[in-house]
Amino acid sequence: MVPAVHLAATLAAWADPTLDGVPGARDLMTQMVAVTAARTLECDVPTYFVEPDLASAIRGAEPPEGARWTDITFPFPAGIFMLPRGFVTDAEGHSYDYVTWCHVVAGQPVTIPGGRSIAFGNEALIFSSASIASEDSPTLTKSLDANTWPLARLGESTKVQLVANLSDAEQSTINILAHLALGLLLIFEARPNLYVEGRKAARQPKAARTKGGRELWTPRRLGAGYRRPSLPKGDGTHASPRFHWQPARWVHYAVGNFKGNPDFVSSASLPRDDQGRIDWASVDEETRRRFWRFHKLRLVDEFPVGIPGE
Repeated sequence: MVPAVHLAATLAAWADPTLDGVPGARDLMTQMVAVTAARTLECDVPTYFVEPDLASAIRGAEPPEGARWTDITFPFPAGIFMLPRGFVTDAEGHSYDYVTWCHVVAGQPVTIPGGRSIAFGNEALIFSSASIASEDSPTLTKSLDANTWPLARLGESTKVQLVANLSDAEQSTINILAHLALGLLLIFEARPNLYVEGRKAARQPKAARTKGGRELWTPRRLGAGYRRPSLPKGDGTHASPRFHWQPARWVHYAVGNFKGNPDFVSSASLPRDDQGRIDWASVDEETRRRFWRFHKLRLVDEFPVGIPGE
């Protein structure tokens, strides 16, 4: 599996004493990938295979600006999303078929197998990926500080990247991957029915049955049973309009015992911009926290919209 090879190679290089002092061997990018690998191993390498229809929906969905990644309930502190092959490609056509995430807590050391411990000075969320299409393809990394980044402004978040040595095209690719990873992390709470846990396969190899060999298990899957609706046919006339997709979107809804609760903040009470959307820039931090204490995100599926012709 590509991410396993990538993460294992990074750990091996990090622990290799012959690389001490070699330029790039201990840089921030390698450090972040090594920490991701170590935390992923601590969690027994949680890996989720993403179905194509769900990946497409998540890619087009933009969450509200008032939501932040620190509001996410993580299934594990670190893990791997396996994406459909060829779903994300860079400017040269190289495919990035997985993305890792890793949540690090400020001041909490992470022990690197065979090496030293690393502690970050700030809470951060790290993403990484690599392509096996070419040896020249770079490892892409991105790190976001806590409470500085609203989910809906990923493309503007370069100021909080710990690694600044990516080209514009590489930043665009890792932004797409991070956007997918964050949306998929939200799915665990927003649409838990789309997650299928792995289970022991009904049919096992003979070695597993008779000699104590490795058992076969089905993979963890995200998007099982999720299907994009069919697009109605139309020729663009008033009687038969031409259809296009309205992208999936994240919306918030109230939860919990909020009726009569003085701490509850309704969406109607929040300031609006000239287009009628919540003006999150004008919402103070305490009000934002009270709002999300009683609200959760839900994914509204994409749907076809008809456009009449002339």
